Amino acid sequence: MLPPWNRTSVNTTALLVTDPDAVRTYDHGDYEGYMFYHNRYTRQVAYDMPCETEALHRVGLDHGWDSAAELLILLQYVREHSQGNASDSDVERALALSATLSGIELEKRNDDDDDEA
Repeated sequence: MLPPWNRTSVNTTALLVTDPDAVRTYDHGDYEGYMFYHNRYTRQVAYDMPCETEALHRVGLDHGWDSAAELLILLQYVREHSQGNASDSDVERALALSATLSGIELEKRNDDDDDEA
């Protein structure tokens, strides 16, 4: 599992074991090459996100791999554990969780204010 928000020189990942009895041999050179490619190229690409750029920027995210990975992780969490307001979308809850984890205070949005303008 590739961790988001690491330094670009890091070649550490998490190994997810699905079969504890299986044996797999890793080639360290191949692994380093894979991590170099991931850090140098994959993390530099702009990814499509399930929300507007303005919403991403409000919580300190962008269209990079790290932001996409964070949002995906939080979306999975929200969909599995959400006890929030059923009227909020999963993406909105994931963005709010990202803001909370990052210590960013979001302004409360009141849709009634839009009607008065």
